[in-house]
Amino acid sequence: MIFGNIHNLGSLSIYPGVLREALNYLLETNLEQLKCGTYKLKNDEMYIQVIDLETDLIEKKLPEIHKNYLDVHFLAKGSEKIGFSIDCDENVVYKNYDENRDILFYQNCSSESFINMIPGDFAVFFPNDVHRPGCIGIEKEIIKKIVIKIHKNLLEEIKK
Repeated sequence: MIFGNIHNLGSLSIYPGVLREALNYLLETNLEQLKCGTYKLKNDEMYIQVIDLETDLIEKKLPEIHKNYLDVHFLAKGSEKIGFSIDCDENVVYKNYDENRDILFYQNCSSESFINMIPGDFAVFFPNDVHRPGCIGIEKEIIKKIVIKIHKNLLEEIKK
């Protein structure tokens, strides 16, 4: 998991190429003009989801995990708390893995920590990082967030 703020990145060169590309997209795009929906950046291997959602109590949000995609969660408006944890055998499955959506939900997760997101913050969750987005940050509110989905194959290309 990586946490940062788009306005205080330091040197982009420390990030792998595909993450630099995602962060550059966030820096160079007028995110206010994006309407809710899904936009492809690199076919099905890299795309964005623009989401308006109402934050809710932690216990009403389910921890989730992906096997094939990493998520870059970027908060454009509002405040949000996101839980995160390593995946372990103690996590009880709530909804089995959905291959089409690349998602599995847990009832809860052990050893969960939280980050408080404000506009400009981003968090990168790699495949198998448990995360619980959409929790109330400061108050229950409608937030706008952008999630960039990056297939793990694009990370593996870096290793070659």
